[in-house]
Amino acid sequence: MVEHALIGSVEALKKRDIKAAQAIIVEDKAINKKRFDLEDQLVTLIATQQPMAQDLRFLASTLEIVSELERMGDYAKGIANINVRMGDEKLLKPLIDLPRMAQKGVDMLHRALTAYINNDAETAMTIPVEDDEVDALYNQIYRELMVFVIEDPKNIERANWLLWVAHNLERFADRAPMFLSLGKGLDPSGRRLSQVASEFLDLDRYVALSGPNIAREMMLDLPTAAVIAGTSRDTVLAMQQVVNGFAFRVYAHDDLLG
Repeated sequence: MVEHALIGSVEALKKRDIKAAQAIIVEDKAINKKRFDLEDQLVTLIATQQPMAQDLRFLASTLEIVSELERMGDYAKGIANINVRMGDEKLLKPLIDLPRMAQKGVDMLHRALTAYINNDAETAMTIPVEDDEVDALYNQIYRELMVFVIEDPKNIERANWLLWVAHNLERFADRAPMFLSLGKGLDPSGRRLSQVASEFLDLDRYVALSGPNIAREMMLDLPTAAVIAGTSRDTVLAMQQVVNGFAFRVYAHDDLLG
């Protein structure tokens, strides 16, 4: 659903198809509903079955992924909204790199989810470095749009529309490669999980969540706390917003080892 929404929103913009954009905006409600339905099922499963260890970590991770997917759907809706708000205005330039950004983001998301389903950590850890390709496309689009504005300041508004589209696509891709580690312990060679992860990904996109939490207490909304830590403050704060809740308080820190 999310992949279809993103590709569809960019294609509708490319064709200036307002009706298609409006349909994507409406369809976002189905994505939201799917998120809440899945969250209800997961919370009920945790509360009634009281899973532990690997099973609990898998369900907790799935809860976070569901939330991330819904947010990614919002970026697609945002692009559709831009298309609608542009009205009859023509595109400042043909869309070449924006569709490439969209396709790359969707490809990263699809492979990340496939790796998660297959418990394929090795494949998952190769995906974050690909985000640099999306960032490069964003920077290229930004430079091109600034040239249009410099040549004629009247292009500012139309350039701004496309810049916001590029921003949404860049943020979409950013959410695919962030890693939240809920595991504990050492690998067979005695290395910490962050040390293992550093062989495959940029640790600026890796954070760890830790705390003496009990599943039953969390599902009953009893006050519990945890710490989320990483080397990049931006990544830590972004993931903190995702997992923080009314009774589940998550505190940010930069001490990944601790």
